[in-house]
Amino acid sequence: MGKHDWRFFVFLDPAHKIKIEVSERYDIRIELIIQLMSSLLIPAISFIPVIFLIIWVGVRKVLQPVIKISADVDRRGSEDLSPIAGDMLPQEIAPLVQATNRLFNRIEESFRREREFTDHAAHELRTPLAAMKTQTQVLIKKASHMPEYAEGLRNLEASINRAAHLVEQLLSLARLQNEGLPKEETDISECLQDVLTEIMPRALEKNIHIHADIIEGLKIYGHSASLDILLGNLLDNAVKYTAEGGRIDVSLSDEGYLIIADTGPGLSDEDKMRVFERFVRADKTGQSGSGLGLSIAKWIAETHNIDILLKDNHPHGLVVEMKWAV
Repeated sequence: MGKHDWRFFVFLDPAHKIKIEVSERYDIRIELIIQLMSSLLIPAISFIPVIFLIIWVGVRKVLQPVIKISADVDRRGSEDLSPIAGDMLPQEIAPLVQATNRLFNRIEESFRREREFTDHAAHELRTPLAAMKTQTQVLIKKASHMPEYAEGLRNLEASINRAAHLVEQLLSLARLQNEGLPKEETDISECLQDVLTEIMPRALEKNIHIHADIIEGLKIYGHSASLDILLGNLLDNAVKYTAEGGRIDVSLSDEGYLIIADTGPGLSDEDKMRVFERFVRADKTGQSGSGLGLSIAKWIAETHNIDILLKDNHPHGLVVEMKWAV
């Protein structure tokens, strides 16, 4: 029969003088165990991928509203604080969405009050500043024969002009933010020509030569009034910081590239990153300004999905480059 290992089980019952012995070969026992384990593990292993697939589909279906809400919020611009749609929301995330909508409402209300305050304050300041400027001009004429007073009055007039310019910039910013910038097809070539016509007298006063190479009839989708402000602020800066007898090159190509290059003092790499912030002025030439012009230009550009890039103009000066979506 060969040599085999056996496993014995013995049961003794002294009361009835019974002894029961049961034996089983180890190899048969192990074979039986393997068969039982195989019959249990193989189906379980086969079903694991199916179970994972069912779990993945179920979790994705449950999280679909969350993914949809996340995509909706991610597509929004910085000015879009409208409530998140709450249709067919799972009970578990409905309170979170409702709380987020209430937060959006509070932020929108805060922004609205800030814009209203800026608008009202700027309007209230306009009248006294105009009166102060008129009175200062009258005093300058009366003090023309008194040099010791005339210089101080001229400095006062310059300060009033700076304050008036700041008020106008604040009014422009408040008006633009309140309007929401409704967009339509706009002839950017015509807008640029109109702004150049307005800025030309100031350039002539400083004997600055403006060379314009503007493609005609270039259409973009935008808000014409805000585009006028954008172009006006950029060209105003170019004229302001270009020295007398300098040059400004303005070009608009049919691919939608707008380039304004001046021969002014230029900006350092650090200042190129900072000048678009509110009330930041990197100028060291003593020119008047509010520090809002470029921040307003940047805000308008962002609402039109346009990047403004600042580069060095060799041997000196600044190049403003923009790409319009045409």
